[in-house]
Amino acid sequence: MNNSDKKTLLGSTGLVGAFTLLSRVLGFVRDAMMTHFLGSSGAAAVFWIAFQIPHFLRRVVGEGSLSAFIVPVYSGIERERGEADGWNYVSNVFNVFAVVTLILSAVLVLVPQPLFFLYGGSKYFYESGLEEQWRLGVRLTRIMMPFVMLLALTSLLMGVLHARRHFLAPSMGSIIVNLIMILCGCAFAVIAGNPSNPLIDRMDALPSFENRFVVVIAWAVILGGVLRVLILLPPLLSRGWRWRPLFNWRDPGVIELARKMVPAFVGLAVYQFNLMVNMTLAAWISDAAVSYITYSQRLMQLPLAILATAMATAILPQLTSYVLEQRKVELRGQLDFAYRILAVVYLPATVGLIVLGGPIVKFIFQSGEWTAADSAGTHFALIFYALGLLAVGIQQILTPVYYAQKDMVSPVKFGAISVAVNLTLCLILMQTRLTYGGLALAGTLSVMFNVCLLHRGQRELIGPFFTARMLHSLWRTALAALIMGAACYWGYGWTARALHVEGRLTVAMAALAWVAAGIMIYVAACWLLQLKELNSVMDILRRRRK
Repeated sequence: MNNSDKKTLLGSTGLVGAFTLLSRVLGFVRDAMMTHFLGSSGAAAVFWIAFQIPHFLRRVVGEGSLSAFIVPVYSGIERERGEADGWNYVSNVFNVFAVVTLILSAVLVLVPQPLFFLYGGSKYFYESGLEEQWRLGVRLTRIMMPFVMLLALTSLLMGVLHARRHFLAPSMGSIIVNLIMILCGCAFAVIAGNPSNPLIDRMDALPSFENRFVVVIAWAVILGGVLRVLILLPPLLSRGWRWRPLFNWRDPGVIELARKMVPAFVGLAVYQFNLMVNMTLAAWISDAAVSYITYSQRLMQLPLAILATAMATAILPQLTSYVLEQRKVELRGQLDFAYRILAVVYLPATVGLIVLGGPIVKFIFQSGEWTAADSAGTHFALIFYALGLLAVGIQQILTPVYYAQKDMVSPVKFGAISVAVNLTLCLILMQTRLTYGGLALAGTLSVMFNVCLLHRGQRELIGPFFTARMLHSLWRTALAALIMGAACYWGYGWTARALHVEGRLTVAMAALAWVAAGIMIYVAACWLLQLKELNSVMDILRRRRK
């Protein structure tokens, strides 16, 4: 991999990562608002189940497949037939998917009950006394179903912009959605303080503030989805796209895209079945378990937003070019470089979440209806999710290798095997003292297993995983992370005892101080161990500031 390609990858990763990180931070603000007003109540559990349904579906028809698959198809058409045909293809495929997802969303709006039942709502259907939660869950599911169409169209346009190496506008989408949810939630909380407000009168059918609050948030999700599509139009128009009323589902480009998505649809449908069962199992454990699993996953997503998601987005166009041009040496060099960068960030992040996850959870979430027991429960699940952080990052880098080769079947096969492993482990581990922590641990182990399958499936192309450079970097990274973890564990414990750290503000100050200290200790340890990959991470951070 030459220096120019490295700089391109680092620059794109820095830009995407910066906005993705901002989105995650706003996500925490949104979640803190939710926990403040809802705690770990039944209304919160029902909302998160309903909220996950369009996101599960979007990974099948949206960002999980369409955004990635459109890159090689659109790039190939533009390269072979010219820019004008490329833009015509975008208009045609946009119109086709708009009609298909509109029909799908309409059907789901009319019949939301089966989806809510399957994705974790069965408890509220079967158990007596939970009829109110069942009706609320069905209502929330119906409201948020159009989000499927909005996310699918967003993903298609994002893929086109990624193919043209534009990452700014696509990275702002989640920021918009989170901001709308925060603003609407806070505004409703203020309005709800005035019972004579006409808006409150219209919501009299809902028996509690919590129920009314989640309905408002559900409508905010739809508004955010609309704005997410709209912000992608200016950069597309500035690059020459003009929407045209084309509709030819038999177009070779549309058929090629559909053929790619069919096996991916099957594979991701299997994966969604796995997530569906996990949510159902968490709901049957307790309403609180749904919140603990949800928020611990959110916390794990923050380090992923720093690098892996951004790098996976930025790396796909380069991987596609390497595969099309048969540049195997550059492909191997880029992947080895990406693995080493991921390890430098995610090994210390894993240790940090385990050691300082407790005070971090307390700082972010513990106010209002959210209790200390809720914070402890979320940290317990977070420990097991954190163990899989590096594996998730590598999985996000490995999967585009298959997409770049137009191989959609192998990830499906490996995903189905990993799902079976995960479900088996879930059913076993949730019966132990780990309970909902067992669900998190099962997810981590299954991701590790899937990474092994993905790498083995492309070993001939990408070579061995543990190269000499990888091993040289890995042991130094692990040692530096352990040094940092030991210092933070001892240091925060001493600070908590010496200064009697208990309140949210003092916990925040102590936690942030030791997070900062941990970063400095880790950087110093990497410098002493002569870990060269740290310079590349610093380069990414410098590019973000620019």
